[in-house]
Amino acid sequence: MGKAWILGLAMLGAGCTSVPVAAPSDITMVGTRLFPESISADRAGNLYIGSNPGIVFRSVRGNDRADPWIVPDAQNGLGVVFGVLADDARGLLWVCSNRMAPPVAASLKAFSLSDGRLAADYPFPASAGPALCNDITIDDNGDIYASDTIGARIFRLKNRANEIEAWGASAEFATLDGISFGPGGALYANAIQRNTLLRVGMNGDGSMGAVEVLATSSPMNAPDGLRPLDARRMLQSEG
Repeated sequence: MGKAWILGLAMLGAGCTSVPVAAPSDITMVGTRLFPESISADRAGNLYIGSNPGIVFRSVRGNDRADPWIVPDAQNGLGVVFGVLADDARGLLWVCSNRMAPPVAASLKAFSLSDGRLAADYPFPASAGPALCNDITIDDNGDIYASDTIGARIFRLKNRANEIEAWGASAEFATLDGISFGPGGALYANAIQRNTLLRVGMNGDGSMGAVEVLATSSPMNAPDGLRPLDARRMLQSEG
């Protein structure tokens, strides 16, 4: 069996102080040869865990175990699962699904939070070349952003759009992993093999702006998942 837990904390802004938090209970994933890769929670407190075998696990609030909830089948076409993100406003769970064997292909899928059924599927365009959908975040307009680890890009699915598009690329996006809107509405990301934390600018027309490598108070070791915590802090898992 495997276990999933939150590993790290990144603080943004001067004057931030640590706040003691009670140690959470372990949540045991039911199964063998599991590789938990991402975790998200809905407003009700239910947890959703993505795993590389292609299974999405769910732990109902108050439960200390996570059971398989969405499994690959011919209808949903799930491949290797990386990022998962609960979207309460639309009642959806967004999932990064990847086919690792050639031809490499990536897709952003949406599943119903109520019953786990596939609601929509947005393949990354084949014209963009090989891609690996890794992590997901949502802006205030309801647009979805997904990191592409092997293509060094960020993809965007605009609210109510039918197709996902390449939004921006940068040399700093090599091995891009966690991505999240943080304090003040800024877009942050990290690069797992470069050990960098990035702030990604956004122009007034919605296009990508400058990419800034942020100085951190301590070295990072394989930064991975990235999630907002409160007005001045973000959670970051490290390997």
